[in-house]
Amino acid sequence: MLSIVHHVSGVDPLDLYCPSGFPNYTMNSPFYNNLKLLLGSLPCNTSVTGFHDTFVGEGTGNVYGQALCRGDVSAAVCQNCVENASRDILRRCKKEQAIIWYELCQVRYSFQMFFSTFVYVGKFPEHNNQERNVSDPYQFSKVLSYLMSNLSAEAASNIATNMFATGEIKFSGKNTIYGLVQCTRDMSETYCSNCLSSAVGDLMSCCSYREGSIILSRTCNVRFELFQFFNTSYYQMIYPTSKVVKDEDKSETVLLQELANPKGVTVTEEGELVSSKELVFMNLETLNAATDGFSDRNKLGQGGSGAAWRLWNEGKEIEFVDAMLLEACHASLVIRWMHIGLLCAQEDPRHRPNMSDVVIQLGSESMALPKPKQPAFSLGRAVPVAPSSLTNPSMNKLTTSTILP
Repeated sequence: MLSIVHHVSGVDPLDLYCPSGFPNYTMNSPFYNNLKLLLGSLPCNTSVTGFHDTFVGEGTGNVYGQALCRGDVSAAVCQNCVENASRDILRRCKKEQAIIWYELCQVRYSFQMFFSTFVYVGKFPEHNNQERNVSDPYQFSKVLSYLMSNLSAEAASNIATNMFATGEIKFSGKNTIYGLVQCTRDMSETYCSNCLSSAVGDLMSCCSYREGSIILSRTCNVRFELFQFFNTSYYQMIYPTSKVVKDEDKSETVLLQELANPKGVTVTEEGELVSSKELVFMNLETLNAATDGFSDRNKLGQGGSGAAWRLWNEGKEIEFVDAMLLEACHASLVIRWMHIGLLCAQEDPRHRPNMSDVVIQLGSESMALPKPKQPAFSLGRAVPVAPSSLTNPSMNKLTTSTILP
């Protein structure tokens, strides 16, 4: 695994937006209580895909929240960052709307519904003023603009990248510029493109003569440095594919990593990295394996997916969930995973969600899910056997059955 040296601290926030124009909330008010519930749920929820939006409350006191992790971090790092950010934003800001940015994640909440809404206001963290100036700002600016424009186009247009892209470009023969761009995944392609275009414009205006800088906003972030600040080796183990784009005029080469947010499409399991497809199949395996502890399994006469579907229809799905999962995450979240797993296990392939839908469903608690239909695999379905195929099918007073998929 690549060891990365960070010039910015992962412990302290890069910036905080706590607008004075919004009212303060009061302690123990409905808004405050709902905010604590929302912030408490974000770390576990976000660690599933690296992005999560949700809301708590009805009517007065509604709170809408969202968290995003950087696309090159593991599940544990993502959860830890969101935990710190959630705790910090509650301590530092008493307004009914706020957002906090860390190097590896951001957390936002508001009394207003803001999902899929694009309003760009760029933030310039103090980190930018600590960067040294480059020796050839004119040429450096041209190369930097080329890199960041290509990365922005890649992140906005390729849904498989989860609106995250990194890359590098050689400058002056010995130096390399490393760039990163990312949008929140509730943005459309157009909104993501517009946000990144505005952020890159701000970056070029304020900081194109520096050796590194960051521009933050509610819905997108951009950054460049003269050292490799992102973790290429982590996501290349899962997504080794890369694209090389060449600038014929400058004979410069930009390496654009085609990557999906590792947290969006990978999880860490007892130290192993797992892809998004494997995650779905792990969910299905969990449905089959979770009934191993069921004392009532024989009475159910079904495998994991069949038992889960039966309990789901009876409104007893919580009985299916392992107690260890309930200790680690909220019951509603675990039941939602179970719901998505059942959708993936439906007997008719036409009813199953595709992979991109599954990633979105895992990342958004507010998205409504259809009712799952009967799963494809259920143990205990006995198929009659032709008499000629067995010498004595009732030998020793036992009934013999052949199980077919």
